[in-house]
Amino acid sequence: MRKTGVWLIGAQGSLASTVVLGARAVARGLATGHGLVTELPELTAIPLVAIGDLAFGGWDLALAGRASAPARSPVTMPRSRSRWSLSSRRI
Repeated sequence: MRKTGVWLIGAQGSLASTVVLGARAVARGLATGHGLVTELPELTAIPLVAIGDLAFGGWDLALAGRASAPARSPVTMPRSRSRWSLSSRRI
């Protein structure tokens, strides 16, 4: 199956994480597509790529090491550990 790539700049941020999590949840049937712009009647006739056919990747710039990033992030708990070890990777 062919995939369409989505490259996220700032891939380790909360917005990118939410985009990937939401897309994966919709693709697996764990969430509905209700509220997506692509579900509007004006756009349903356009042959868009299915959410399940998207492959996510991205990169992020960080001045400090990745190990201390969760402690600085406003969206993670202070004791959490980052699973990200590369500055550029496929999600």
